[in-house]
Amino acid sequence: MSHRALPTIVPVAYDIVGTSVMFPVLDGGMLVAAAGRGDIVCFQADSVDATDRERWNVVVVGKLALSPKLVGIDMTSIRSDRASLPMTLVSGRAGRSENGDDPEDAEWP
Repeated sequence: MSHRALPTIVPVAYDIVGTSVMFPVLDGGMLVAAAGRGDIVCFQADSVDATDRERWNVVVVGKLALSPKLVGIDMTSIRSDRASLPMTLVSGRAGRSENGDDPEDAEWP
């Protein structure tokens, strides 16, 4: 996804449904436009648990699409719905800081 020919990073709400990452979208929004074009996007989620020092991140890359019930609908009339990113290309890593260092600064395995 890009805006004015530059890569775009936007915060999103998401949910996992089956084998897809689902995003709520609003009419006229950037995600609706990207899904309508079938843009290739990258989604990243990560977490660090300060108590047990575990951390992980996951990256999903794929073609953003409108949820099936949106196909064939005039996008200008949509108030709110979803776009989906199939989890076909997924990478990630997990680790734990064993020496008491801040997990953010620890080496990944």
